[in-house]
Amino acid sequence: MMKTFIAIDQPDLLENIKFNLEKSNKFTIVGSTSNGTECLNFFNQKSCDLLILDLMLSEIDFVAIKRNEQTDFSKSHLYYTIYKSDNL
Repeated sequence: MMKTFIAIDQPDLLENIKFNLEKSNKFTIVGSTSNGTECLNFFNQKSCDLLILDLMLSEIDFVAIKRNEQTDFSKSHLYYTIYKSDNL
């Protein structure tokens, strides 16, 4: 099972992705968040095999997360998402 962390600030999309990954029995969700700060906190303490990351997270965005020198993504596969709301 692939240990997966999800960082997406759209609640419906986050729950949908979690549900479908868990349903497949190939992924274990080790954490999820709706903001970049919590994503960085997770990676400063733990690791995962797969990170599903929204490019436009609240608080700290994708670019700031990738530039953080204390965060080691070398052992994780990164999958980036962009969610466009009709309200934008």
